[in-house]
Amino acid sequence: MRVLTQDGGRVHASTQQRAADHRPYFFLSYAHTPGYGGGTDPDMWVERLFQDLCGHVMAMTDLPAGASAGFMDREIRSGEGWSERLGSVLATCRVFVPLFSPRYFASEMCGKEWHAFEQRAIHHRARSNQSAEAIVPALWVPVPPNQLPGSAERLQFNHRDFGERYVSDGLYGLIKLRLFAQEYERAVYELAKRIVSVADTVQIDTGRPVDYRLAPSA
Repeated sequence: MRVLTQDGGRVHASTQQRAADHRPYFFLSYAHTPGYGGGTDPDMWVERLFQDLCGHVMAMTDLPAGASAGFMDREIRSGEGWSERLGSVLATCRVFVPLFSPRYFASEMCGKEWHAFEQRAIHHRARSNQSAEAIVPALWVPVPPNQLPGSAERLQFNHRDFGERYVSDGLYGLIKLRLFAQEYERAVYELAKRIVSVADTVQIDTGRPVDYRLAPSA
């Protein structure tokens, strides 16, 4: 942004730059679905959701070309330290997006990811005495409220803002059935807006990478 400053009656132009923040806006935490007959990739629909979210986030923010709008574990390159890479992103990403499903809450690794991010929120609240709720859940497959573990049950989140069909069928149902294409687009757009809003409002501190070999499951 150009800023005008006055010096001895003359006006000079200077440039005021805010610190560039190219951290991923969100970490997509999901449970891997086991393969089955036919050779298809059971998680291809999760990757499509991820790409759709990234497109919306890029459009809604000022992230530069080449910056990562989000992160999912498929972005880890062959030969790269898997645990170290996950720990690094979870220590810096702005929002944690758990993809709710029955399989998600049975996954120890998903619980470890949740724990790693939640530690940042705890430390942020301790330092700033301010709210640090930067977890934005999404329904992949609807889970009855009485089956949610305590960490998920405590989240104050109104899924109905994303549409009634989204609540009843989840993103998996919307993405699989062409009949619900418009409902899917609405739900993903609203989810991306929520991610950006929370990221810009909460601004949770970065943290130290967690060692997954020692981390408990949330």
